[in-house]
Amino acid sequence: MALLFDKVALITGASRGVGYAAAKKLCEKFPGATIYLTTKNMEITPAINQNMRDDFAGSAEHCEYLHLDVTNTDNIAEIQELIKTRHETLDILINNAGTFLKPDISSPEVYGQQATAIIGTNYWGLKNVMNGLQDIFT
Repeated sequence: MALLFDKVALITGASRGVGYAAAKKLCEKFPGATIYLTTKNMEITPAINQNMRDDFAGSAEHCEYLHLDVTNTDNIAEIQELIKTRHETLDILINNAGTFLKPDISSPEVYGQQATAIIGTNYWGLKNVMNGLQDIFT
C-alpha cells in the first residue's frame, strides 16, 4: 500500500455523504497522498478547508477543496490545468458527483427539466470529467 502515499486523487461530489467519507478514508489510509475534494454547491473558503482538516484528525495535510461543476467543461479544464501544473498527473479519480430530485409531475415541462438536470449531472457529468481529465491520468 505504500505505493499510494505520493499519489494524487480527485473526488467529485465530496462535500458530504459517500464522497466525503471516501476522501476521509483515503486521507486516513494514505496520509502522504494529495486528495482534492470537489464540490459544486459550497463556497470554497479557508474555513471550509480548515473544518475538513479538523474533521480528518491530522491526516488531511495534503487535502484541499476545489470548486467543480461536472456539467461545466470549462470548469473541468481549469481543474485539469491546476492538477497538471501542480502534479503533472492524476492517479485516482472517484467520480461520485450526482444529483437526485424528487419527481415533480405537476407538468410534463417541469418533469422534463428535472430529467434533463439529473441526466446532465449523473450521466453527462461523469463523461465530461472522464473526457476532460483523460490527458493527465497515469
